[in-house]
Amino acid sequence: MIRGLRVADTSAQTYALALHSTHEAAEKIAGIGAVLDGILPEQGYQDRFRKTLLVGAYHFPQVTPLAAANKWRVYFDSARELPIAVHTHSPQNPATLDRLEQVASQYGSRVVFGERLVGPAARNTWVYVLVASPQGIVQSAIQDFQEGVYTRLGIDLPRFQSFPAVQPGIDLTLERILRADPDMSIGTLDTPYIDKQHQQIPGGINFINGRAQFPPIPALDSFQNFPLRNQYLIELQFYLYVAPILWEAARAIVQHEWGIGGEDMVFFAHDWVGVPLYWAMQLANQHSSNPLNPKYKVYFAHEARIARMLVEGTMRDKYPILTAVCDPDGHDVSFYNYLSHLPESSTLAEAFPGSHGFNDIFFHVMNREAAQFDKVFAVGERVKHETALICRGIGRPPITLCPNGVPDLVGASASLQTILEANGRLKDMAQINIGFKPDYIFTSVNRCELSKGPWRNVGFFRTFAQNNPDAKALFIWLVRPRPVATQRQIESWAQAYHWPLSHQPRSQGGDLREDEVPLWEAIVSFNRQFSGRCHILYVNQFGWAPDSLGALDPAGTQFRDLRIGTDVELGLSIYEPFGIAPLEPFSSGAVCVLSDACGCALHLDSLAQKGVISSNGFVVGKFIGANQDIHPAQVSLKTLQHIEERVYSQMERDVSARLQIPRGVRFQDACQAMPHLSWTAVVNDYFLPGL
Repeated sequence: MIRGLRVADTSAQTYALALHSTHEAAEKIAGIGAVLDGILPEQGYQDRFRKTLLVGAYHFPQVTPLAAANKWRVYFDSARELPIAVHTHSPQNPATLDRLEQVASQYGSRVVFGERLVGPAARNTWVYVLVASPQGIVQSAIQDFQEGVYTRLGIDLPRFQSFPAVQPGIDLTLERILRADPDMSIGTLDTPYIDKQHQQIPGGINFINGRAQFPPIPALDSFQNFPLRNQYLIELQFYLYVAPILWEAARAIVQHEWGIGGEDMVFFAHDWVGVPLYWAMQLANQHSSNPLNPKYKVYFAHEARIARMLVEGTMRDKYPILTAVCDPDGHDVSFYNYLSHLPESSTLAEAFPGSHGFNDIFFHVMNREAAQFDKVFAVGERVKHETALICRGIGRPPITLCPNGVPDLVGASASLQTILEANGRLKDMAQINIGFKPDYIFTSVNRCELSKGPWRNVGFFRTFAQNNPDAKALFIWLVRPRPVATQRQIESWAQAYHWPLSHQPRSQGGDLREDEVPLWEAIVSFNRQFSGRCHILYVNQFGWAPDSLGALDPAGTQFRDLRIGTDVELGLSIYEPFGIAPLEPFSSGAVCVLSDACGCALHLDSLAQKGVISSNGFVVGKFIGANQDIHPAQVSLKTLQHIEERVYSQMERDVSARLQIPRGVRFQDACQAMPHLSWTAVVNDYFLPGL
């Protein structure tokens, strides 16, 4: 034992290969990429697995060469005429190259194999990567795959392929919450496009000369804005169609090049996006004379999509089913209290009568494939319970908690002085941009979307301002938009209306999405009410480079200052499987303020109750836990707001008490806690024992 932590068991079985099926194989995009960055470089992981292969679909953007964009070493590329840096040390077995060429030609798509760097700069490591594009795949191969999944595995994929093209509806949920108007409409449903013969227009991709033709995909988290398409169906097809080619190419590398058998490998499917490769593997092994059947197949649950949809209340067509048992207006308070009262034997179909287990939602159908795996890892306790519920009645795989690690952005060599200097720079920046020097800096880094509960940021900060009339505070709210603004847009907005110090709707040529407009109105109202004392600075871009901040003068501050110099970080989500970003400032002794819907909040609470870490560095708002006596079907919007107001008051008292503790004391507490929250602890205490 070191510092109370478990040391990796060196006597445990080692494997030649860990194969990870993930949509973040080619590059880090979001949470799954952060998990791979955290786990894969760890020594305990590398001692257990001699090789790692990341496998996934990729859209091959042509802005920059693959190798330059993603720090790749490309060993094989079936489209070598493109400007891609191909290394000479390709696979050594000529049969491997021949087979990869055959697979690419047979399916009609681009295949790339190589290595890329994974992990932060201080401890990055090279891992093998295999990616392919669904663009151009022959239609007959897709049909064969779908037929095999249906006849052999019982999943009716063509049923989902019939989804029509839709015109996205207007979602007024956020505006309704911000305006505190329960009588306001929640918006419209997506509307199918109808042709002149009154038939629904198909919403999937086109086939030209028997080859798949996908619309331009700007990024793997941006399946939207496709004219006469269905963005959800396009996303399904993108990851589904490429699975057979990826498995055939993987077999060529694993069996022909490396000589690895199934008994010496572990297969990880990361969320629903990892499932199509699992299906392709199952089908191939059923009729292969030399099957590649991994010893263990592990489903890594980074969320439960059906739970996210239920918490967000986005299934408008199912409102009559939901309101009878669990009012969607109650979001996390309603949903999680409902789950807590369900009998342990309840299936999802029994929990929501009339839902038929939500088997018309392909995200969910693919999530519940977790029941077919040997093991399941869940990133948080709530995801663990949600996954158990969706698997119930299908299978009972062992579900193991495997939380995320907390990044140490301060570093072992940093001092309290470094933190205080960063805090001082942020306060000086505030003086320059908003006209006063605050006593406290609040920050939040997230997206403006329903799951993040953005109204709670405004509500809690208002409570802080009201209850601390002598305090001055700046809340810097950094929001990553979709899509990210271009340099030309930034310059235009800054010149026209001093963006991001001010904002305008897109309908007027500005920067705000439709759902951001009411949020900005709430922020303007707040800033007027507390002018000269408390201010919200809403920066809807990601990063902190001077050329991306428009009219805002960073005054020498950097992104790292936001992370280690802040006093309070807000993460008040209504659905958050774990939540790494809200804990980024933790190592600096900042106070991280979380909702009890967050997996990280339950994780920190558990460790604090065991005496492993101090609670001085975090506050958990008991939105769910303190209101279990309210019937879930009766948590209306007005009831939720009353609950939230009470919770804000308690949180404010807790935050103010934490802020009275000297920063040096909180910093020392954080230093003692970090070994228990690190990726090393995740790998040695959860990931490896779970195997």
